[in-house]
Parts: sequence; structure tokens; C-alpha cells
Amino acid sequence: MSDLTGKKYVHAAEFLNENAGRLVEKHVSAVKGEASRLKEEADLAKERYLKAPPGSDEAKFQTETEMAKRAAAEDLETDAASVARRVGSKIPVVGLGITAAGIGWDIHEGKPPAKAIISGLAGAGAAALVAGPVGWGALAAVGVGIGAGALVDYGWDHWVPEGAKHAINEGAEAVGHAVGNAASAVGHTATKIWNSIF
Repeated sequence: MSDLTGKKYVHAAEFLNENAGRLVEKHVSAVKGEASRLKEEADLAKERYLKAPPGSDEAKFQTETEMAKRAAAEDLETDAASVARRVGSKIPVVGLGITAAGIGWDIHEGKPPAKAIISGLAGAGAAALVAGPVGWGALAAVGVGIGAGALVDYGWDHWVPEGAKHAINEGAEAVGHAVGNAASAVGHTATKIWNSIF
């Protein structure tokens, strides 16, 4: 609960980013499906053209239909590729920024750097494995991410020997402080990327 309430803005950003990713996937899939349907119609028009008397109005009509359907399918495929490149490729970047911001917040609040980094990455990884529809799927992903992070925190506190914790923290301290100091800058950059997309 403390993670959920303390990082409510981070989790809200995760939810929005997850939804954006799922919406992009849904849009690209629908557009590709429509392009595939148009190609099938173009193939059908070609078959009808081959069966029509040469030079007839029917042959001319089927040729024009085939060309129009193929052109429309190509336009849709270009649109799908553009959306995937322009928007879809930025979703993971924003997600990494949100994860870094969450880790930075944990370090700022006193969590040991190694513990913050490990639980933050575990939560992000677990959330990425959750599939589902827009809305509920994104909410489930955020919930699974929080749960995975809490589980790793518990394991760190109860199962990792103190000597190992100390050694790991020494190695991660420099990285952890860098993440903590960079969290606001990363968050600002992620916001700029998000605003440039939408």
C-alpha cells in the first residue's frame, strides 16, 4: 500500500503508457487486417478479370478494381508501419523513463540502491509479461508490477544474507545515486517525448 500511494503518479504514468501501447497494437493490428482483406479482394478482382472477355467492360472494371484495392492496401500498410514507428517505438522508451523515475523515488525515500533497482526492474519485467485488453489489461500489468516489486522487496529483506546485501549495495550505490539524481531529468524527457507524440 505504501508503494501504491507513495508512487501514485508513477503508477498512473505506467497505466497510461501501458494503455497507449495496447491502443497502438490494437490500431496496427486492425489496419493490417483491413489491408489483408483488401488484398484478398484485389486477388478476387484479378481472377474475375482473367475470366472476363478480353477488352470487355467487365475486364476493364475488374482491372480498375484490382488496382484500387491494391493501392488502398499499400496505403494502409504504410499507415500501420508509420504508427508503429512514430508512436509504438517510443512507448518502451517512456516505460524505461517511468521505471527509472520509480527507482529514483524509492532511493530518494531511503530504500537501498540495489534493492530499489532490483525490485524496480522486476516489477517492470513482470508487468511487461501481462497480456490483456486496453484498460483492464493495463491495470492488471500495473498491479502485477507492484506485486512483483513487493515480492522482491520481501525476498531481499528476509532471504538475502546481510553480508551479501552489503556487497551488492556497495556495487550498486554509484548506479543507484545516478538513477536517483537522473530520475527527474528522465521524467522530464519522457514527458517531452509523450507530448511530442500526442
